[in-house]
Amino acid sequence: MAKYDEFWAAYLEKTHQNVIDTLEQNIDKKCNIKLLDLSAGTGILHKKLAKSDLSFSTIIFNDPDTSMLSNSKKEEIRQTFDCKIGFSHKTIEEYEDDQTSYDAVLSISAYHLYSDKDQALTNIHSLLADNGLAIVLDWNNESWFKPLHWIIKQSDDKPVQAESITQVEQRVAKTGLQPRLCKRWRWYWWNLYTIVLENNYVQEQKTGKT
Repeated sequence: MAKYDEFWAAYLEKTHQNVIDTLEQNIDKKCNIKLLDLSAGTGILHKKLAKSDLSFSTIIFNDPDTSMLSNSKKEEIRQTFDCKIGFSHKTIEEYEDDQTSYDAVLSISAYHLYSDKDQALTNIHSLLADNGLAIVLDWNNESWFKPLHWIIKQSDDKPVQAESITQVEQRVAKTGLQPRLCKRWRWYWWNLYTIVLENNYVQEQKTGKT
């Protein structure tokens, strides 16, 4: 998948750095974080995770496409960290009955591929530990990005369906998740958003509600 990394290099550099910055700003750096990357692709994020100020107990790199993470790449990732490293190839739907809890769950440029977005958000919520957070970064289908998104849909054989940040916020309101941060941002012709989500009841504890 070297060609994939090369083609998307600039995009991955920008989006992955945004996720790392967001993680460092929103999670306790003193904790040994148990992290699940739902959309690991070729695992290139591991380089920035290793250089970050974060400490990990476990990192699971997941991608539904079994061809993305080669055995050599998996071995490279294992040798980069001292913590427990795991790999999986589940779809977001297959996480419905997963009983594992994570301090951080990442969905990077994958939300537009989820066929049932309400269920996807519900599954992400179920994967979070009590004080865990999820970061969803994806294409923001607003304004001038709409015609670009239409072009992408026509040229892609995958079921691409990006939503606006407002639509995502409306879906989040139906789940047990609470937005901590909702940020619009741009990079070249990409209209993007980064959303940080946490458990509703954790937010209620912070505000003194019961």
